[in-house]
Amino acid sequence: MAPPQSQQYRTDRTVVRLSRGPAPAPAASPFACEGHKLHTASKEYCLVTERRSFDQAASECERMHGRLATLADPEESKKITAQLVSPWGYGSALWLGCSDEEAEGKWKFTVTAVDDQGASSTVEQPFAVNDTLGSLKAPATVTISKGQKALTASFTLARAAQVTATIRTAAGIVVSTVRAGKLGTGPQSIAWDGRTDGGKLAFDGRYTLVVSAVNELGRSDLSQVFTARRG
Repeated sequence: MAPPQSQQYRTDRTVVRLSRGPAPAPAASPFACEGHKLHTASKEYCLVTERRSFDQAASECERMHGRLATLADPEESKKITAQLVSPWGYGSALWLGCSDEEAEGKWKFTVTAVDDQGASSTVEQPFAVNDTLGSLKAPATVTISKGQKALTASFTLARAAQVTATIRTAAGIVVSTVRAGKLGTGPQSIAWDGRTDGGKLAFDGRYTLVVSAVNELGRSDLSQVFTARRG
């Protein structure tokens, strides 16, 4: 293949080169860390301490010509924690490799501590990521009267679930329970008639509506405070 031919022109401020043939590959941009750095034998890490969502963090990494770290090796994770995270006062627990874009389900958070004698101990805490329930909306003030629905709340379900609503006092005491049963995906609603589980009209005051959705992923709760007045 013949070498590319080129011609050069000069303008008042810029030299422009016109070339025939394949364009040269752009040079790789250097990693521009704007936080605390750590160099290893083959990698360079950067600790950015500002709180960001997953999408914001991913965009920030691209802007610095890097990518979000994923550490599958426990030994590498320990090294990053000991040499990059802990020295700057951010604790000794590090969770890398999972984001808010990961699939929902059951997870386990593991913390390992190593003392100055080299002895280690580990504790684990299981938890669930469950976005089944969302967009709870209820009125800020409701009127309680005989024969009328006092409160109607709307919400959405990302997947089918058994739904229950409880009305609680400011002290957390449950005064009424509404069981909606199993509901499907999409917009849903649930209503409270203003009565306690004993059948009496609830007193004036501030209450908390707690809507719970239970399915194979576990339990998801949303709550909203409202004021009730007898009409």
